[in-house]
Amino acid sequence: RNHRGGGGGGSRPGNRFGGSQGARDPQVAMVRQVSSFVSRVGEFKNIRETPTEDTQLRAVEATTAGNINDLVVVLCSEDKLEMLFKYQQQMQPAKEEEVASTTFQAQAGLFKPEDRVGKLGHIIVSCAAGLPLQTPCYAALTLAVHEHIKGSPWEGFAPRCVGYAMHHISRDIDEILS
Repeated sequence: RNHRGGGGGGSRPGNRFGGSQGARDPQVAMVRQVSSFVSRVGEFKNIRETPTEDTQLRAVEATTAGNINDLVVVLCSEDKLEMLFKYQQQMQPAKEEEVASTTFQAQAGLFKPEDRVGKLGHIIVSCAAGLPLQTPCYAALTLAVHEHIKGSPWEGFAPRCVGYAMHHISRDIDEILS
């Protein structure tokens, strides 16, 4: 029995939200895990000190390139494509009243900017904004993913990420100038 005021049968004592650990959405858990992997791709840990076949790469560059390649294989696996790459395609209104309707929907917040890029694009751009010293790693990851999914329904990943990043920059400039 919960001795801190009852309620929430089966929950831990003191857990005022009454939720259980096992009731988590597996898709949300996977997105969190992917976010964690992406945010750590550029960390300077476990640098391979052994020389690589390509003598032009320093140890840190070779390790980072290896990390990116390993992560791309995981991110672009068939079981994750739909979840990570699905995005809201930009609609091309045919009539003037449809243009007004689309503008109204965008202003009303019915379209979120991150919906135009997909979950993975949102994660990469957010990591680049939050961890600017690792931006080259995120650019390399974006290009590697872009090349890996060429010819698939999710093609055009890099341009969507650039557009989304530009949205963030313009929003930040507007915020500064307001």
